[in-house]
Formats: sequence, structure tokens, C-alpha cells
Amino acid sequence: MHPLRLTLAAMALASTVAHAKPPAEGAEIIEHLEFLGYDASMNSERIAAKHPKELNLLLRKYRGGILTTSFFGGSEYGKRNRTEWAGVLNDLNAKAAAARFYISKNGSMVIEAYYPGSYEKQRFSLFLDAFKLERANLAAHLKALKPFLK
Repeated sequence: MHPLRLTLAAMALASTVAHAKPPAEGAEIIEHLEFLGYDASMNSERIAAKHPKELNLLLRKYRGGILTTSFFGGSEYGKRNRTEWAGVLNDLNAKAAAARFYISKNGSMVIEAYYPGSYEKQRFSLFLDAFKLERANLAAHLKALKPFLK
């Protein structure tokens, strides 16, 4: 790789990691998530929220809003057959209501959704309702996904 490109890539990565912060309204968001049955906590980088029936969430400040992410560990088969897996994720993306699906560099399946602007209780509830629709999307593709997930 050209030295300038390598330097720019390193700077971009460093700024992304250095700027990972929880949303400004973190305490209000945690209260909201706990009301919905999540076990939520916050550190200096993000809010982590676990739920017995819903997708687990990581939330962080991102481009003037909140980036919500869920991860599913990838299997060895998935890591060896990324092109085939990408086809399944393309089908998920085609039916997605409020998220995008992709394979991370380490071979995990990532589901991301973006909430624009600052936290507002009613708008955030609508956002979470839309994000929850991805559970049905995943369920409809469960048979195709099984070989690719741990």
C-alpha cells in the first residue's frame, strides 16, 4: 500500500476509535431500555443492553445521532464461505425495515441501524420498534443463516 494511503487509513481508524462515545443522553436511554426489559450499562465508549428475548444492543454516538449495533459470531464455515454468506445477507438487506446487515472483518454478522439526532423518548421508541422488526427478518432466513453462525 502507498505510504500516504497507509497513513490516511491509520488516521481514519484512530479517529473512529478515539471518538467512540456513548450518546449524550446515556442515562435517559438506559432508563428507557431498562423499562423495556433490557439489562443496560454504560462505559466511556458505549451503552450495552442485553435482553432475554430481543436482540442485544450496543449504542454509541455517531454522526449527530446514535448507531445501534448487534453482533452474531460467525462460524468457521462462514469465514471460509464469505461470498455465499454475503448472498444470504443481501437477502436480509433486501427485506430489512430499519437496518443493514454485513460481515465484519473478524467474520461476525453485524446488524446496524442509525437513529438521527438527539434522544427523544417517543422517537426512540419508534426507532426501537422498527429495529425489532429485524428479528422477524432473521427468523425468516434462519435456515439459510444457520451454517454461517456460531
